[in-house]
Amino acid sequence: MERRLMGEELELGLFVAESKVGATDHPSSYLLSHLQDCGIKLVVFNGIIDNFGEIPCAELERIYYYWLENGAKLYTDTGDHPEYATPECQSASEVVAHDKAAEIILRNLALSARDKVKLNIIKNNVCYAPGLKAIDVLNGETSWGLHENYLVSSSISPFVSREDQPINDLIPHLVSRTVYTGAGHIKFDGSDSKYVLSSRVSFLGKVFGGSTGALKPFIINRSEAHTDENNFGRVQIASTEANMLELPIYLKFLTTHLCLRLLEEGWRLPEGFALASPISVSALNEDLNCKLNLPLVNGDSVSSIAIQRMYLEQAQRLSPQSDEERRGLELWAWVLDLLSQDLTQKENFKGLVGVLDWATKLYLIKENAARHNRSLGDPRILVKNFSYHSLDPSPKESLWSRICAQDKEKPFICRIVTPADIEEAIRKAPKGRAALRGEFIRLAHDFSSEIVLGAIDWQEARCLVKNINQVLKIDFGYSNPFAEFSETLEFLKQTLGNTPNH
Repeated sequence: MERRLMGEELELGLFVAESKVGATDHPSSYLLSHLQDCGIKLVVFNGIIDNFGEIPCAELERIYYYWLENGAKLYTDTGDHPEYATPECQSASEVVAHDKAAEIILRNLALSARDKVKLNIIKNNVCYAPGLKAIDVLNGETSWGLHENYLVSSSISPFVSREDQPINDLIPHLVSRTVYTGAGHIKFDGSDSKYVLSSRVSFLGKVFGGSTGALKPFIINRSEAHTDENNFGRVQIASTEANMLELPIYLKFLTTHLCLRLLEEGWRLPEGFALASPISVSALNEDLNCKLNLPLVNGDSVSSIAIQRMYLEQAQRLSPQSDEERRGLELWAWVLDLLSQDLTQKENFKGLVGVLDWATKLYLIKENAARHNRSLGDPRILVKNFSYHSLDPSPKESLWSRICAQDKEKPFICRIVTPADIEEAIRKAPKGRAALRGEFIRLAHDFSSEIVLGAIDWQEARCLVKNINQVLKIDFGYSNPFAEFSETLEFLKQTLGNTPNH
C-alpha cells in the first residue's frame, strides 16, 4: 500500500502543581473544559448516542469527547489524564506536524486554566502516583506510552492469530528501532538508578494482546479498523513512547510504514533474523552504545543496527517510491550510521544531541550531574528526567522549553517540519476522511443552533438538521478512507446554506 493513513494516540501525564481554589478532583476534565477558550472550532460529544427516537438510546460511559476542526480527538482517558488522538495523516511528516500541534494546543489549554489551577502537562511515558510533585515521583511507576495506528491491507491484518501471520515479521523492527525511537529514562527502583533507552521496554510482556493492562503488548490485535474491514485493517502498536524531538517521531512512522509496505507486497522475514525472545529486550534497553547482540531462533545473534540495516536494504528496493519515502530512507541510513559509531567517544555521542531524544536527554543530564557533582539517583537529577517532557512554556520549569530557547539562539535540533506546518496543523486536517470530518466539525460549530449532534466517530457522524427536521448520517469515507468528497456532507452544506440568517 503506497498510500497509507497513520496517526498516534498520545497519552499525557497531568498533575496539579498549584491551585488557588484547592486541588481539583478531576484535573483532566477541568483542563479540557477550557478548550472553548482557545479559539479552536470544535464539537463536544458526551458519550451517549442519540438516535433521535429511531431506536432506543445506547448508554455509554459518560465521557466528553472533544472533536477539533483539525480532525483530532481530545478526551480524558482512564486514570484521569488527557489523551490526544491526531487525525489520520497520509505521511510521516504530517504526523510530526500534528504531534507538535498537539503540544501547542495542550500548552495553551494549561495556560487558559491557570487563573485557578496550575496544571503541569507532561508529554511522557510513565505514570506517576497522583498528587505527588515532580521531586517525589518514581515510586510505583506504570506506563501508558503512545499508540501508533496504521491503515493496512486486510491481507496483513493482525486480527486473526496464526503462527504464519505476516505481521509477525514486523516484530524485529519494533524491537530494534528502540535505538532511535527511545525517549530515554532514568530507571529508579528506590535504591539504584540507571539510564535506559526507553521507559516503555520494562512494561512489555507479550507480542500480541487485546488490551494494554499490566503486561503491554507490542501490537494490539483487537478489531477496530474504523473502516471497511473487507479491504482494510488497522495495526495498532503499543510498544512505543512519546518523543519530543521531531526526527524520532518521523522515523518511527516512516520506517514502520515502509516495513508494512514490504509485508503487503509479500516480503517475508529471512530466517536468520527471527528473534528468539522478542519480549526479552531489557538488556538492549541498557545498552547505550547500541552494540549489544540479540539472540536469534537459529542460535546466532545480531545487533539492533544490523536488524535495522536489513529492513532498510529491503525497503530501498521498493518501487515506486514517493518523495517522502526517498527522504525517509536517506534519514534512516544517516541515523544508523551515527549509531554505528563508537558512542563511548564523547564527540560521536554528541552528534546525536538534537537528533535523538534518549541521547539528548542523557547528554544534558550528565552535564548537569557533573557540574553539580550529583548522581543519577539525586532527586534534582530525577526532576530533569521528568521536566524534559514538560510542556510548560517557562525554561525554568521545563527542560524541553530551555532546549528550544537554546536552539533559537544557536540551532542544533534536527527539524522535519516548519513552524508554518505546525500552525496549519492546529486548525487544518490532512487530506482524506480527516478533512471531511474537519469540515463537518466546523459546520456543526458554526451552525450549532441548527445541528443537533447525535454521534460522531472517525468514519461517520449522525446529526439532526432542524430546518429540514431530518436525521442525516454523514459519511467521512467508510468504504474509502482516502475519499476527498462526501455526498452526504455536500447535502448538509447545501441544506445549511438555505438556513435563514446564515
